[in-house]
Amino acid sequence: MTAPDPWLPRHGDTRYRVHHYDLRLDYKVATNRLNEDATLHVEIVEATSRIELDLYRLKADKVRIDGRPTRYRVRDHRLIVETGPRTPGERLRLDLRVSGKPGPVPGVHGEAGWEELTDGSMVGSQPHGAPSWFPCNDDAADKATYRISVTTDGDYDVIANGTLVEHRRVGGSVCWTYAMEHPMSPYLATVQIGRYELDRRASASVPVDVVHPRGGDAGAGTAFAHQSEMVDFFSELFGGYPFAEYRAVIVDDSLEIPLEAQGLSSFGLNFLPDTWENERLVAHELSHQWFGNSVTAEALQHIWLHEGFACYCEWL
Repeated sequence: MTAPDPWLPRHGDTRYRVHHYDLRLDYKVATNRLNEDATLHVEIVEATSRIELDLYRLKADKVRIDGRPTRYRVRDHRLIVETGPRTPGERLRLDLRVSGKPGPVPGVHGEAGWEELTDGSMVGSQPHGAPSWFPCNDDAADKATYRISVTTDGDYDVIANGTLVEHRRVGGSVCWTYAMEHPMSPYLATVQIGRYELDRRASASVPVDVVHPRGGDAGAGTAFAHQSEMVDFFSELFGGYPFAEYRAVIVDDSLEIPLEAQGLSSFGLNFLPDTWENERLVAHELSHQWFGNSVTAEALQHIWLHEGFACYCEWL
């Protein structure tokens, strides 16, 4: 097995590719407790008898291949699954049950991944934090489609990548299900859990939502006043917006930096004031939907292509 990215040692596995992730999370905000069932639709691309998944801090309670239990073991943050002899082109369905208290993954580039907020949680995985909340092939070049379901306390709202396809009560909890039909790198997958309001903006391109804490405002007089106009402007410059919708999520905490995920970006309350410094970052994170998300560098050493274009977009 060869690690795909020399800048992210011990992440990713070139022996297989994931075509689709179906992630079903049950999360308790007060205790930061996660129980999750994950189904990965996998294709073998190199002859092998085992594959490795990335998973940090969460415990694997069950692993099955095509419905049958299989042997597995854990080494560091790697879940090693015995597949038996496999040849290129074979397809497998991996079903995993994992649980624990998620938290950010440490690394030479700092911590990334699942993060508890004052009242809720968020995920910012760039570049190596995806294993903090789901078992994955943590390789930016291994893009897959996703279905993400989160069941949590009924007074909380959940935002994730893609289109909201289901919202239903489950006893005292609520289940939110999102579908991302455009292939996505694992580090761009996210969930945002908090007490939010959704502000739908008029746009000529796609639905544009600014999501902010309940009782707050992110309209006129804030750095997000022109969010929909930015989407239309970049769509004219670079071609149609690449996904089905765009959301800017403003969490009810201060954050050191904002961060994009596929189809949405996350900001702290400290980025609300209507200053050039803040407005340029609203444009910067949006532009990553074209440069970084729709088109993604396969190795971290080329991340300047994402960031260089995004800095140029601020000035445009």
